[in-house]
Amino acid sequence: MWRDKSEILQPDSRFANTVRGFDRATGPRFTTIQDMYDDVAGLTLTEVVPADIRNQFDLARNTYVYSWFDYEIVTLAEMHAYTVFEMAIRRRAQVENSGLKPKATMRVAIDHARKMGWLKNEDFGFVETGGTPFPVLDLVVMIRNDLMHGKPHLYPFGSLSALENCFNAIRILFPEANS
Repeated sequence: MWRDKSEILQPDSRFANTVRGFDRATGPRFTTIQDMYDDVAGLTLTEVVPADIRNQFDLARNTYVYSWFDYEIVTLAEMHAYTVFEMAIRRRAQVENSGLKPKATMRVAIDHARKMGWLKNEDFGFVETGGTPFPVLDLVVMIRNDLMHGKPHLYPFGSLSALENCFNAIRILFPEANS
């Protein structure tokens, strides 16, 4: 929704009404921009990750923070995090000359990374669906595909979880030398 310029630096009303905690003396504590910043401040990629990937992931983090002003752009942050994750797999494949085709889909890229041993389902966990546990990496592909192909959603804490998953995947793809 387009906002009047007089309101552009005000929080989106949906965040202004989102409770982050409750104090018996003062009542509910509503989400602040500091909360949004704190959510992603620890998701800082180290120098071992190529600079362009770090910069693009920072763009996703910044977009998440700025969604405090415009609720809908939290989904853009999530979408960009998926893009950077895919970019990181492609870079690792290129550096190792592992044979990943340049136009491979994200599903093919993640499967390639698993085959190469760079990513393991166990590092990300599984979602319980009432039946067989479903790998989070496969869920990432499903959600990313829904977003990129016209099924947007608005779920800020889900978007934060996506940023965290992508951050962890990028860290695993580019491990510290002494790890």
